[in-house]
Order: sequence, then structure tokens, then C-alpha cells
Amino acid sequence: MVDSDLRASLSQDVRRLVTGRMTNDDFDDAYYEHYDSSDDRAVREIAGFCYSLYSSDLLFPMRLRGRHALDADTKCTCTRAVLFLRSGLEYEWPAFPDEPGLRMFSGLAFLGIPAGIAFLLVGTPLTLSGDMQFGAPLFVGGLLTLVGSIWFWRSWPKMLEPQWKSFRDSGDYDVWPFLRQSDFDHAKGTCHLLGRTVT
Repeated sequence: MVDSDLRASLSQDVRRLVTGRMTNDDFDDAYYEHYDSSDDRAVREIAGFCYSLYSSDLLFPMRLRGRHALDADTKCTCTRAVLFLRSGLEYEWPAFPDEPGLRMFSGLAFLGIPAGIAFLLVGTPLTLSGDMQFGAPLFVGGLLTLVGSIWFWRSWPKMLEPQWKSFRDSGDYDVWPFLRQSDFDHAKGTCHLLGRTVT
């Protein structure tokens, strides 16, 4: 299904987000109010991709400029996404690989790093002072929490690698969100982005 009105709105928001004219908080609002629940898969997947370009956990709104600016390759992907939204094509890629359980555990692992450090900071002096009843369990628990959290946080993306390989093999990944190079070439010839070159 192609929702032309919503695609036009997302196209504008992607451009505003990438150029720093829209904050992450403003994009969050649009994402949850309109894009995340769209019946148009292109809208959902492209909005989800853009949502992944920044952190929503910051205390203050931020813009993708300065030290938060996107690299050239990511900007090219966003420009292709805008072109795709204007092309009228159906989105043909499978869903992005995702394991909610792994994501949840990675979040817990990320929290486990400071927790492990805190346990070590409390348990080490207690253990060194001879308080083995409380100090030793805190020290060992902190060490295991810290090491396990770091290992899982660094390893979980590799667990999704087979799914990502299958995803990338589903089409010409270099022109995502277009599935085929020929579709991308056709769109470049028929859709215009204010004179910008799309690569």
C-alpha cells in the first residue's frame, strides 16, 4: 500500500531531521503519532531507520549537526529514502532483522556495566578490610556483572549477523530502500530533489 500523503510528510521530516532543522524529540513525536503505525511499509521502515539515527534517551533535545552530524554514507542513504518516498514504489524488502529479547537483554547489559562498577567500588574495600561476609559477595557479584554485561553488550549484534546477511541478500543493499538498482536509476531520472544528485 502506498500512502502518498504520509510519504510526503515523512519525506519532509527526513530532510528536516538530517539537515538539523528538526530535533530528535520532534521526530519522536511524529514517529509515534503517524509513522510507526502506518499501513504503508515504506513509511514504517524508513521512519524506523531515521529513528535509529539518534538517541531518544538524552535529557535535552538535539539536532543532527556539529558533533551529532551524520556521516556522508548515512546522508546518502537518507537522500535515497526521500527519493524512494517520492517514487510511488511499493517497499519490497523484508522487515529489518530484530530480536526484541536480545534488545531487552542488551539494554540490561548496558545498565549492568555501571551496576557492576558500583558493586566493585563497594565490595573491593570491604573485602580488602577483611569483611568477607558482605564484601566478597559484592566483589564477586560486581565482577561477574561487569564482565558478563560487557561481553553480552559487545556480542549481541553478532548474534543477528545471519539474519542481516539474509536481509542484505534479498536485494541490492547498496540502493536500499530501493530493492533493485534499476528501480533506483529510474527514480533518479523521473523524480527530482531540488537539483540534488543522489548516489
